[in-house]
Amino acid sequence: MTHQFYKIITALTTALGIVLFTSVVFAQESQQGQTPSSAMQEEQNVSSPSDSELRHFANAATDIQKIQQNALPQIQQAKSEDDRIKLQQDAQQKMISAVQSHKLTINRYQQIASAMQTDQALQKKLMQLMQKK
Repeated sequence: MTHQFYKIITALTTALGIVLFTSVVFAQESQQGQTPSSAMQEEQNVSSPSDSELRHFANAATDIQKIQQNALPQIQQAKSEDDRIKLQQDAQQKMISAVQSHKLTINRYQQIASAMQTDQALQKKLMQLMQKK
């Protein structure tokens, strides 16, 4: 239980790295046709993610952590600025795909991640859901 808790906390902390490429993601979502009204609907749901959303969130956060762990050494060892930028962009795209593959939009993922940082009840709920796995 404690090991699982630390894994999730680490994943959540790492997951906030996704915020670093918010502008890229929002530009992509705009191109993909997400309307302002759908973004507003997501914002209204911020305070109460469903159990299903929390499971998807935890799985996406774990995937993001793995992507970052794999990409970081490559980025650090890049021989040129162009190579570093390309590696970062590739990692960002993989993180976007990871979130979307778990049935969450980037916006919703970020909303849940932000709520998890301050909402202890939500953190506890996520822990309970993870223990049921």
